[in-house]
Amino acid sequence: MHIGTVTSLNVALPAIMKEFHVDTTTVVWIQLAYTLALVGGTIPLGQLSTAFSKRNQILIGQMIDIAALLITFFTGSIVIIIAARFVSALARTLPWLCLQIVGVGSFPPEQRGKVVGLTRLVQGAAAIMAVPLTGLITDAWSWRWLFMGTAIISVGLTVLIWIWLPADKHESTAIDLKKLDLVGSALMMIGAIGIVTALQSLVKGQTPVLSITTGVIGIIALVAFFNVELRTQAPILYLPLFGIRDIFVSAVQAIFLGLANGATLLLLPLLYINSYGWTTAYAGSILLFFNIVRPFSALLGGWLADHYGTMPIIVFAGLTLISGQLIAASLSIDPPMGWLIASLLLMGLGDALAASANLRQIFSAMPHPYLHLAPSTNIVLMLIGSTLGQALVATTWELTSASTPIETSNTAPITSMLLIGTGLILAIGLLVAHLIPLVVPAVAKSSLTEDRINQ
Repeated sequence: MHIGTVTSLNVALPAIMKEFHVDTTTVVWIQLAYTLALVGGTIPLGQLSTAFSKRNQILIGQMIDIAALLITFFTGSIVIIIAARFVSALARTLPWLCLQIVGVGSFPPEQRGKVVGLTRLVQGAAAIMAVPLTGLITDAWSWRWLFMGTAIISVGLTVLIWIWLPADKHESTAIDLKKLDLVGSALMMIGAIGIVTALQSLVKGQTPVLSITTGVIGIIALVAFFNVELRTQAPILYLPLFGIRDIFVSAVQAIFLGLANGATLLLLPLLYINSYGWTTAYAGSILLFFNIVRPFSALLGGWLADHYGTMPIIVFAGLTLISGQLIAASLSIDPPMGWLIASLLLMGLGDALAASANLRQIFSAMPHPYLHLAPSTNIVLMLIGSTLGQALVATTWELTSASTPIETSNTAPITSMLLIGTGLILAIGLLVAHLIPLVVPAVAKSSLTEDRINQ
């Protein structure tokens, strides 16, 4: 149920669009708000977490998330839903960071690929049922029950955690607010919101003043963000780390893999429900095949990366993912089910292999004093890519289908174009990730110098 309110919620977005009578560029903010909160809030909340014991971190996050879920269930405003999604993402960050650092960082570098694979194995097993369950609940009752069901389960888990999880010893430490990168966090989110809003308002044909104003605000905020990151003591993204060749390569790969994942997972439900005319439940049951190979593939990706290195696995995974996208792009209305399932299997296989191998590389290349930044750096970069991918799909979909009502227009060609475009962007991004260190000396070194670490 928890996963049903994250990426699997994409299956329910067409139903939400109909209920609130909003367009694609508006409804996509339900997902964009979630990802932007993670992008901007992961590092600051991770820094704040030192003031709480692990048990309290989990309990605080759970209780805030439950409140946001209940608000989403009862509200009749799409704006409030978007705001609640933002809060929900922040609430889930504390326990996630705690588990990632302890669960992966405590193992030696040569074993982290296997540990990452095991972690993604569990996540993938849950995701297998999340998409069809999301579709079934949406059709049988309402998308709102995804949030109420998650809230009920979360209440039960919170009670169990309160009773069974022992209070760990923790000495509260005073938090120096000057060391929190709150300004950087705000600037990053303002920058992303400004640029996405500018593109969407331009597509909708709104006043050019609005597009120009929001776009300029977004650009200024992002420039200020990079300036802040170079000066603050605890940045969201510690920029000197990207001078390490393997971390730079992994960072670029994370962005483009996130873009491909965000674009594809938003695009496929739109294709199946709006273009093919499938029910939400049926679309969810078919999308099961995207996730069904992910648990095994995630485990395999980490293991293979440990034994053969990251680059060969990323190349193979990227080609597999792009092959699946090209097959899906070649299909039209009433597609052959065998080819459709094959495309989903290839996309799921490639995405899971690449994600595990890339996370393993970030953990292995991260200097020990900065090991705690590995999971948050990876998730921030992937979510930046996912935000870009979702915004790209929503904006392009709205632009190309604006001439006729989306329920009656043949949007399969739009989907094919976007799938091909996403695959091309991913291929270029993976290539650029490995070419830049060859020509830019600043990202050609294999590690940070001791003097730079001690600064």
